[in-house]
Amino acid sequence: MIRVTKPPCPDALLAGARRTMADCAAYDEHGDDYSNGVKRFDFNRAIYGHADVRTEQLPGYYWLAYSWENLYLCCQVCNRSGKKDLFPLADDSVRARSHRDDVARESPLLLYPGGTNDPRAHVRFRQERAVGQTDTGRRTIEVLDLNRPSLIEERRRRLRRLRELQGLQDVVQWLDVDGLEPEVIELRERARRELARAPLPSAIFSAMAADFLRESGALGTEAR
Repeated sequence: MIRVTKPPCPDALLAGARRTMADCAAYDEHGDDYSNGVKRFDFNRAIYGHADVRTEQLPGYYWLAYSWENLYLCCQVCNRSGKKDLFPLADDSVRARSHRDDVARESPLLLYPGGTNDPRAHVRFRQERAVGQTDTGRRTIEVLDLNRPSLIEERRRRLRRLRELQGLQDVVQWLDVDGLEPEVIELRERARRELARAPLPSAIFSAMAADFLRESGALGTEAR
């Protein structure tokens, strides 16, 4: 996992601010009904799921449903089969139950990718497997099922590619460059460029690639 830096809030969520005010007012009027499940909040997917934007502990965090800081892109398997509406806390007694409560008192056990707490301090990779470095990292891996077979296989394929690129570099660097064909030199440079891009945040499985390349000596120990 890597830290996510979000762009400015999209205009599509402005309608969510008005909807949030209405939901908070509804809770103020019928709080008991929402807390015991008689009434439920109907969240507008057209707002938080808008193309420009791309929760059941009663009554849920209804006041955060359209908050830009609370919305992140997530694969369907992680969200629907893993996290779903789970939001485990270190101490559930301080859970915010309404917009009148202080969310800052909570200590979430799931990583927040956009916060100041770097996910890389909690989750690392040993080859293709995600390995928790802290209780928060281990719980995140468990809830999101980050070592499910399909993900393991996809990461394995990516590692095979990285090994191929490393092997190509290792072979070519010992050859006499002056005697190499231009095509071979270009092949080596393409391999070098692809390896350099592998740990960048925009690359697939970049955190795993960074750990693999660091362990193999291709990245310095300071590389994140």
